[in-house]
Amino acid sequence: MHRKEQISPRQFTILVALYTIGDAILYLPAHFTVDAERDVWIASILSVIQMLAVAFLYARLAVRYPGVPFLDYMESVPGRWVGKALLLYFAAFCFIDVCLLLMEVGDFMSSQVFPRTPVYVILALFMFILVIAVRLGVEATARTSEIVFPGIVVLFLLMIVALSPNIDLDHVQPVLARGFFPVVKASRVLVAFYLDAFVLLLFFPLVQEPKAAVRSLYAGTVIGGGCIILISTIAILVLGADTVLRNAYPTYRLAKKISIVNIFERFEIVVTVIWLTTLYFKAYLFLTATTQGFAKLCRIRDHRVIVLPIGFAMVLLGRVINPNRTFMDEWSMKYWLPYSIPFGIGIPVFLLLAGWLRTKWMKPNHS
Repeated sequence: MHRKEQISPRQFTILVALYTIGDAILYLPAHFTVDAERDVWIASILSVIQMLAVAFLYARLAVRYPGVPFLDYMESVPGRWVGKALLLYFAAFCFIDVCLLLMEVGDFMSSQVFPRTPVYVILALFMFILVIAVRLGVEATARTSEIVFPGIVVLFLLMIVALSPNIDLDHVQPVLARGFFPVVKASRVLVAFYLDAFVLLLFFPLVQEPKAAVRSLYAGTVIGGGCIILISTIAILVLGADTVLRNAYPTYRLAKKISIVNIFERFEIVVTVIWLTTLYFKAYLFLTATTQGFAKLCRIRDHRVIVLPIGFAMVLLGRVINPNRTFMDEWSMKYWLPYSIPFGIGIPVFLLLAGWLRTKWMKPNHS
């Protein structure tokens, strides 16, 4: 990543918010419902609180090394060989994440929007746009996010308002009928998806005001988490827990219920636009992190020269890593949390401890 590039705190807030919403807005209500059932709204609020705790961990690490490129201190703090192992793990994790996101796009678009279009055509087109974005740099994408974010907010609020006449409060009663433990268990679903927000540390040094970057991280997490709370609650209030649970894409199904005086209909395309936009920015962040990680490992000065071959490999391997929606649902519900903990909590805690021990060890040597 070029050190000359800079983004404003406002742009970073928007990027964090779009990342947090990401792909989760389309199908996360169904994942919440598996354990929480009609208490989804409570589970989603608990999720956001836990996400802020994770954001605090990332902020502590970023503040400890202000202005230092993230990949530099990941490699140098624990030592050369351990640092290289962490870099490889970081780059591989981000690579797999982009493959998963690609197949989410392919599965949804080929099954719901373009059923006659070959999935690899969809994947190639989406990746082509991502490759162009990475080659243009972070500043261009950050400015783009500023342009599209107000439109996303307006479309999102319009959808919520249009759904409000269909709200049925009986769908959330009785509250906590199964107790509090299932709600806590359900809250971990969104937290598991947020743990890979560790990748956002890559962009901290680019924020023009370093102290404001921490506030932007918290603000973006709250904004994105608030959207998840709102859409999950509306899904239960309108469709009911049983209907949400039976649908792979409950938010898409939710939008089909919108009909305003028989004129404004087919609102599901609005959901598709919102989802594709937020997922695009999330995929961009991970693709940038992937190319940065492998470029650092291979001592390549400009990460942009390898984005095209890496993107091509992702398109080819996407189907292997994530063959279908059923596989992804089972993977995300059962294995995503233990899979993400070493990346999202293990590495930052290790780097904080390594930095603290190195500082403590060096003090006696200087005395």
